[in-house]
Amino acid sequence: MTSGKFVGKRFFNLLIFSIYSSLYELIGQEGWSIVWRTGEVAYAQIKQELKITEKDPVQVTRKVGKFLEEEGYGSKFIIKELSKTELIHEIHDGAARPAILKLREKFGENAVLPHFSTSIMFAALKDSCNLRVKIVQLQVAPTEIGVTREKWVLSRIDD
Repeated sequence: MTSGKFVGKRFFNLLIFSIYSSLYELIGQEGWSIVWRTGEVAYAQIKQELKITEKDPVQVTRKVGKFLEEEGYGSKFIIKELSKTELIHEIHDGAARPAILKLREKFGENAVLPHFSTSIMFAALKDSCNLRVKIVQLQVAPTEIGVTREKWVLSRIDD
């Protein structure tokens, strides 16, 4: 029997901080392989629901972003195309933002961060567009409410 309540943001971020702190302390930078694999597993779970038929990276990521908005992971997801090989991904008020700020405070720029929305989008781009994606710039506003901005470089997997 469920009470109709959802997990609170404070408890969610406590768990995220605890899991990613432990991950970083135990395996360091190798933790990134778990981050990206998490996105692949999550995308596999929602792939049929999303019904992605598009092959355009902007359309694919916007569709995933809409799903994430509907699920309450962030208030808004914006994808801007800079060129055919560069995108900007903006996450407004992401649910894991407080944990991310705390992880960066504790571990600095080398922190292994959740990147939930990014890892799911990367998996969708790999599956739908045959693209590999790399984050080349990350800006996290230093407040619990705010925008995280990532600059991505796209490349064909068969190149």
